[in-house]
Amino acid sequence: MVARAFLAVPEFVSVSEALEAINRRGARVSLATVSKVCARLDEDLVIERKRDKARGGVRLRLLQPDKLLDLLATNYAGPDVTGSLTGKTPLSPEELRNELKRWQEANRRARGGDRGRVRHGIRRHGPRAGAAVLYCSDLAGLRSFLGERLRETERFPNVTLLETRDDFVYFDARPGLVASPVQTYLELSAGDKRDRETAEQVRRAVLAPLQNPRNGSPDGDPAGLPA
Repeated sequence: MVARAFLAVPEFVSVSEALEAINRRGARVSLATVSKVCARLDEDLVIERKRDKARGGVRLRLLQPDKLLDLLATNYAGPDVTGSLTGKTPLSPEELRNELKRWQEANRRARGGDRGRVRHGIRRHGPRAGAAVLYCSDLAGLRSFLGERLRETERFPNVTLLETRDDFVYFDARPGLVASPVQTYLELSAGDKRDRETAEQVRRAVLAPLQNPRNGSPDGDPAGLPA
């Protein structure tokens, strides 16, 4: 997640600023961890650590976004899924999204947010290709919240819930419960041939604003992501 932060914000004025940006995006890491990862990325010539004489700290700057994305893909392992539910809901996609947001907000107030996380996953091909795939951090809690609005069934399902507490799934998520472009790319890269072809489109969209800032804001949604 330290590495992923540089693909959202390619330059930081200090390690502390990098830590703040990472934590804002939903990670739980220490300053020592950020410093250690940055030192390794600097050794690999992926980022540059440069002493800022005026400020007295160390500036961090991404040098090779393509290499960093390749390293993330090579070392990617999917989330630890601890539960799943395939079912059917009468809610429209927009209604379901609004209910999931309500569940997140309720859990954030009650438990500090850790057990109320939900994000879109990657739709696979096959008989369930039309079903929305969602990661959530508390499957039992979400199922209880939805109640009769979610019926478990294998017959014509339109939603699949996957439970995981792994932070990286929820890291740097975007409005609308959408996973970060980097997470989307990594999931697609680990899929079949069709997924990998789509991954290349996402890759170009992730790298474009980093290689040419005029194409978009590195801290926003890359332009040109496939629907």
